[in-house]
Amino acid sequence: MKSDRRQVHDWNIAGDPLGQSGLLSSKFSLQQIALVNELTEVMAKTVAKTVKVVASGGSDNETLILVRRGIAEQSSFYSNLGDVSHAIDGRRNGNFGDGRCTHTVLETSPWWRVNLRATYAISSVVVYNRQDCCDDRLNGAEIRVGDSPDVSEHVKCGTIEETYPGSVHTICCHGRRGQYVSVVLPNQLQYLTLCEVEVYGEAIDQSMEYGSADI
Repeated sequence: MKSDRRQVHDWNIAGDPLGQSGLLSSKFSLQQIALVNELTEVMAKTVAKTVKVVASGGSDNETLILVRRGIAEQSSFYSNLGDVSHAIDGRRNGNFGDGRCTHTVLETSPWWRVNLRATYAISSVVVYNRQDCCDDRLNGAEIRVGDSPDVSEHVKCGTIEETYPGSVHTICCHGRRGQYVSVVLPNQLQYLTLCEVEVYGEAIDQSMEYGSADI
């Protein structure tokens, strides 16, 4: 792993999630415009907070850790289209051409990791694969958890197998504790592409948890 080639992204959510809330057509009534602007403001405030929320379909004690305030890093830089932050932007679009997936260069044992900035008991990690092509590149990827930035010191939760275009893989970590979650293709000469990574678990130190804010 060459440190001079790796990519780091410290992601902060900001701005209008609708993108163009101010560009409304004149055909809308003032009441409709006011309603859209009000909804936009509420959505922006909600998204701007990095909080812990109960995941859809999850149990009361299985919560989704929003990793968007985490520090994402990968072993190498391919292009801006494959930015490291695309795995934690909240979008599950599997089309690399839309700029929604990460991408490393062709290298041995490529990796991606996120620093959650606090220690969590990780119950599971969900990885969204590329949909447009090359889904088999994710075969054999290991999901790991650890307290060190060094992904080689992380403990394996499980391995991704039997991929297909747009495949979604849930790997159980059974409460393994750590501040870092990583995806590694060990001993393979390959590209690593991730289109979204979701981490489920509970904060160990509630005072450090980003979910302390109310929504």
